[in-house]
Amino acid sequence: MNKDELVKERLYQLATAVRDDCFAAAVSAYENASMDGLCHDGAWECALDAMRSVNFEAILHKVTKKE
Repeated sequence: MNKDELVKERLYQLATAVRDDCFAAAVSAYENASMDGLCHDGAWECALDAMRSVNFEAILHKVTKKE
């Protein structure tokens, strides 16, 4: 694997990890907010806040740990 391919692979792994963590945080927050009685709009706001709160340091650690 050449240097460009390696960089693309690592960027892909990072992007995938960010997407997956954002999705998981949003779904969990939305479900919890809905169970707590919030309407769709309120639950959606909680999901957005959860995505904004994703810990990028933890994601970087997780991705680089796999190497």
